[in-house]
Amino acid sequence: MPTEVVCESTSTLPLALKSILRYAEKVMEKDSSITFSLPADLFGVSRKTSVLREDIVDLCNMNEVKTFTLVAYMMYLYSSVSGSKENMQYVFVDPSLISSGNTQESRIRNLCSRLMVSKPDQVVLAPFNPGGHWALLAINAYEDTVFYLDSLRTTSKATTRYCPLQVGSTTCGYYVMKYMREIVNRGSIVISDSIDTRKSYSQAELDEVRVELVEFLGSYM
Repeated sequence: MPTEVVCESTSTLPLALKSILRYAEKVMEKDSSITFSLPADLFGVSRKTSVLREDIVDLCNMNEVKTFTLVAYMMYLYSSVSGSKENMQYVFVDPSLISSGNTQESRIRNLCSRLMVSKPDQVVLAPFNPGGHWALLAINAYEDTVFYLDSLRTTSKATTRYCPLQVGSTTCGYYVMKYMREIVNRGSIVISDSIDTRKSYSQAELDEVRVELVEFLGSYM
């Protein structure tokens, strides 16, 4: 059985996480949210999205990552490389359209629509949740290459050999964000060169993505 990750106490949280947690608990109303716009270049259509107060609290407490929290981090990654060469190398797929809650036909159609707009020198990054667990597909459609990055390694070892293994029961979403961060920051479309082969990520490494996300959300507060 995996070892459970023990949540940090509020006193040991990174400052950015501590600040937004205090804001969420003391200032935000129960059903309020942080809302921002997604450009058409991110998922192929422009729209608004929101991260709920409860999702911010969950993020700070290392609880399960919700869909729109993951969407927000993808927006952060997109904005961090917008206008650069690296931005042209990746096509992002909206996880809300290819996860549980959609019909199989709809999930396939939505994934295929993003694959069809990809180019030979691009990788499609498609995080998805089939039900209770996040994983990441990294696809180069022109080279018939698919990496299925699953932090639980619930498939064959050969399929997931480049993927660090999670050590907590609710950390899969944080691992998926970390996988995407490594791929985008490396600026490579060779996925095997971008994913660390260590057994797992440290809490400090997972905190990197949490801090980046809350700093991004903070710009909309």
